[in-house]
Amino acid sequence: MSERKKLINLIYLAGYMDYRGGDTKPVDWRKKITRMADKEHIDTISPFLVPKVPEGARYVKRTACVDRDKGYINDVDAVLVDFTRDDINSAGTSMEIKHAYDLGKLVVAFVGKRETIPLWIEHHITAAFETPEQALTFIVNHNRRQMAQKEEELLQITEDIPEKEKK
Repeated sequence: MSERKKLINLIYLAGYMDYRGGDTKPVDWRKKITRMADKEHIDTISPFLVPKVPEGARYVKRTACVDRDKGYINDVDAVLVDFTRDDINSAGTSMEIKHAYDLGKLVVAFVGKRETIPLWIEHHITAAFETPEQALTFIVNHNRRQMAQKEEELLQITEDIPEKEKK
């Protein structure tokens, strides 16, 4: 996938959400990345931080969260993905990656100590790193490159203006 030419202002935090058995990692990394992104003036959307059932609803179709999360992905500039687990069903995460890819979003994964990434996942992500911090740094550096490029373009435009028009 070609690198996007847009600044990243909003990131969807994708990945497994099973925290049964006391595993707090799905929540912990999202909270940490949200704090780090905030320092870079980047907002995040985490499916953990929104209600699964609208207030007052008597019945919600079980797949409503899929439509909700696809809507979030439609609205964001990038998706940061936890793809560290081999031992759980990652169908939802895989679908989020594919949906973001189809929309032309920047998709950055962190994969832990995995020696290999499944071929279909590798094909649909922009970049993969060991840690969520490294993945976020990639996104921050993407923004810095885009800002530098825009600044260079503005300087070029300014240089092209004849002196009498600059006054």
